[in-house]
Amino acid sequence: MNYFDQLKHAIRVFRQTKALWLLGIVAALFGQNEYGFSVNYSERVPASSANQPDAPFADLLANPWVASFLANPSRILSGLARLH
Repeated sequence: MNYFDQLKHAIRVFRQTKALWLLGIVAALFGQNEYGFSVNYSERVPASSANQPDAPFADLLANPWVASFLANPSRILSGLARLH
């Protein structure tokens, strides 16, 4: 089997048959490729003083859970001890 002759015959048939041209265009536009897209989003926010490396826990005392624990730690620790 001579592949070069087969290729020449296929090209000749393709050139003579105009319907194959249209089919080739449609196959190229809507063919085997999957359709997909991606979105990249980024936002830059200036760092506040609480997010700076020198003060990583600056707003820790503003948390009401931490403030209530520091106000009366014995009640919470005794409650945790009873759970065990």
